[in-house]
Amino acid sequence: MDIQRLRNEIELKFGREITSPSDFDALYLAIKKETGKELSVSTLKRIWEYVKTDSSPRFESLSILARYLGFIDWKDFINSDKISDSSDFLDSDIIESKNLKEGDIVRLNWAPNRECDLKYLGKDRYKVLNAVNSKLQKDDIINCSIFAQGEPLLCYEIERDDKIIAEGYIAARRRGIQTIKLITHSDR
Repeated sequence: MDIQRLRNEIELKFGREITSPSDFDALYLAIKKETGKELSVSTLKRIWEYVKTDSSPRFESLSILARYLGFIDWKDFINSDKISDSSDFLDSDIIESKNLKEGDIVRLNWAPNRECDLKYLGKDRYKVLNAVNSKLQKDDIINCSIFAQGEPLLCYEIERDDKIIAEGYIAARRRGIQTIKLITHSDR
């Protein structure tokens, strides 16, 4: 059941069903580009049951596929199914724009290996000071009002080179922000 869910989510991200040899070739390249890891076409065909086999997929092979989806490994993917979609109050570490002073820096980390430093400019606006493995880029201006550990990063209006490039942006969608650190003037 978990492997079927994995296949379904990969096909959703990939943008089509994996049903032909050329699909497996294209998926191989997409996985290599996204993860930096190689998973042979023959392994992909066995996992998709395109080629019949009596053996079960190896943990490492499933982990590479899970990383393609943004998870740490296969175990992380399996555990993600236990995350609730119900409403709840935020009771984790929270940073709200209304409590910041201009020049404060918010440092965020989320999986896999993404980090971002944001300098508060006032009025829910932040300048990206550095971004590692993120779609955000240095010097982007984003609008956010709250950062909560364990929750996704939700931004509205992203400005790059004095142009609005997106009306919204979401990061850390599956597992949320892992760590949040506030660096104030007195901390530097």
